Amino acid sequence: MSASSDDEDALIASLEATSENDPTLSALREKRIQALSSALSHQKSLRTEGFGTYCRITTEKSLLEITTSPTYDKCIVHFYKDDFNRCRIMDGHLGKLAEKHLEARFLRVEVEDAPFLVGRLGVRVLPCVIGFVGGVSAERVVGFEGLGGGDDFRTEVLEEKFVDVGVLERKTEVEGLGMGSGGHGERKQSGRNVGGDEDDDDWD
Repeated sequence: MSASSDDEDALIASLEATSENDPTLSALREKRIQALSSALSHQKSLRTEGFGTYCRITTEKSLLEITTSPTYDKCIVHFYKDDFNRCRIMDGHLGKLAEKHLEARFLRVEVEDAPFLVGRLGVRVLPCVIGFVGGVSAERVVGFEGLGGGDDFRTEVLEEKFVDVGVLERKTEVEGLGMGSGGHGERKQSGRNVGGDEDDDDWD
């Protein structure tokens, strides 16, 4: 059993114990437990489909299939180059958001692996992060433009840009409880911030 599963089970057990010790709150606690159990069950189901992880996609065909699939209505795609420092910084922020937002797929693709999409979407400066809803571009972050703080921008600022256009959702109290990283499937990226001195990179 994973650490996140242990945490979720412990949280439910705690709520059940509270209910037993305070009968006047029994009905309210029961509803709370049911809502939490339902939310956690849904989260586990989503993780089996690749949600909750930040995955590298290595072929353009796979990227197109995911971003246009009804199963993955909302996607955030990072077009990157591995040797660009700012791309590595962006990876760290997107990895955090992927763990938190199971309503969207978080993907990364090397620009050389997706020449058609790079040309079609006009990707010129890296990092370039595009949010898709129903296969249509809804938001684009080029370099660190609009994020504030230079290389030290806050993850929440990036998050808000995609929340504002409906690519990501604001988290409710239930959704925020018992959450763990726990993703499996395609290669999960660590998003390490490795030192370097690149600015926004015009890669072509």
